[in-house]
Amino acid sequence: MELPITHLTEMKLIRAEAGAEIATSNAAALTVAITDINDIMTRAYGGTTNNLPPTATATGVISTVRTERELEMIGEGNRLQEIKRIGVRTGQNIDRRGSPWNCNGFILQFPKGEQDAYAPFVLNPEGGCF
Repeated sequence: MELPITHLTEMKLIRAEAGAEIATSNAAALTVAITDINDIMTRAYGGTTNNLPPTATATGVISTVRTERELEMIGEGNRLQEIKRIGVRTGQNIDRRGSPWNCNGFILQFPKGEQDAYAPFVLNPEGGCF
């Protein structure tokens, strides 16, 4: 049985990124975003040395949030979802190998046995990723 788990760190990362994204229309959201990411960084690094300054830009907060998300959630299996989420919203490609966020290789591939068992079954396209 799979049970999705959301933890406080993930919620703060989500709120920090969202706050930085709406900072142009809501200045208070950027302040909350900086506080959220600094809470995570203080816990993670055992002090405030790596914290963002109160004057951090929205772009800086987003970049820091994405880096911290990758570090905090390593091994949880959500990196592919992050690549797709950011690609869909911004068109930005964040895969280190240079693969486009919407390449066919990111689609679930069914085993060939499915098509062998039922000839009309159409397999998903393959490849396109590096």
